[in-house]
Order: sequence, then structure tokens, then C-alpha cells
Amino acid sequence: MDWFKNPIPAPIAFEEGNMANISPTIKVDISVVPDHVEQILLGASCLAKEIVQYKALFQEFCDIFTWKYTEMQGMDPAIVEHHIERWPDVSPIH
Repeated sequence: MDWFKNPIPAPIAFEEGNMANISPTIKVDISVVPDHVEQILLGASCLAKEIVQYKALFQEFCDIFTWKYTEMQGMDPAIVEHHIERWPDVSPIH
């Protein structure tokens, strides 16, 4: 447990936590039903042409994608749930 007493310092890129690694995104409305907003997030670096193509793709196949967990009937919880391992003598902090 030597590494626990003297942890390796995190690189500067991680000073803000995981947020330092997340690329900027833009919201794109792909709604096909009036008054029912559905959005996707695309990388902000996408070209205008790519945004139009992605929007058309998602609108064309809107009946294939699920927007709520309740729509995924029969989904094995082991696939969508995770467990964070911790030492038994350490209390979790929220």
C-alpha cells in the first residue's frame, strides 16, 4: 500500500477533474414530432455540412433510438449499471 501513502501526482491536464478532457459540444434539435423536443450533442468542431447530415440521419432513423431508460425493455441491468470499488474501511462521500 505504498502507493496509497505517496500517490503519484496527477498531471496538470487533470487539475479540473475529468472536465479538462471533455471536448466542447453543441446541441442539435432532431425533433420530428411537433412540441416534442429531442436533442443530440455533437462535437463543436463538426462542420455545418456534417451537422446537417447527422440531423438528417437521426431524423430518418428516429424510431430506432431510445430516449429513456424505460424504453429499453429487457435490458440487462449488469450492462447499464456500474459499481465503484472502495476499501471497506473508507466511507463514501457525496
